[in-house]
Amino acid sequence: YYVRAATDLDFDWGVITHNGGATTVTQTNVTLDLIAPEAGFDQTMQFSTDGITWSEPEPFAATKEWSLADADGTYTVYFRACDTDGNWSRVYTLTLTLDRSAPRLQDAYAPDGSQVRIEFSEPVTGADTAANYQITPAVSIAGVTKDTDTSYSLHLAQTLPKNTSCTVTASSGIMDAAGNSIDELFDTATFSYADK
Repeated sequence: YYVRAATDLDFDWGVITHNGGATTVTQTNVTLDLIAPEAGFDQTMQFSTDGITWSEPEPFAATKEWSLADADGTYTVYFRACDTDGNWSRVYTLTLTLDRSAPRLQDAYAPDGSQVRIEFSEPVTGADTAANYQITPAVSIAGVTKDTDTSYSLHLAQTLPKNTSCTVTASSGIMDAAGNSIDELFDTATFSYADK
């Protein structure tokens, strides 16, 4: 993962971003990509995890390897740079969310014989595509509509017989904002047209 930071040497502005503005990562190691638009100055830079305790000053470089803690959660990277006169810039921050957990298919039920409503553990993409689901015994899915950020309705091509138990499986084409995919081997939910 690459994080871009830039500062001009009078420190009127600065920015630190990740991968074009993305705020989620799936690995603890990130690469800070640092740009000083004016060359020829003996700058130094520092980093911090809390904005209080700083790393030792080091020569300004084009990249900096940075490690997040080995636990899913939200982290802030603090960055500042120094000019040749010893003047430190203001502090720039980047907040990243480390998310290595795959979304889960939590629930499925059939409110009537023509549709199945499903619920995911978190907002996902790809869940509005019929090809990303399989229902057994075989039931064709005519279409999918999004109900909320985490719930969808599968519209069935044929009416379910009442009290018939079925299983819906979500495929790996469904993923969360960090890019973690559904595990289709384990993400199933059983339902019947009398559940709820």
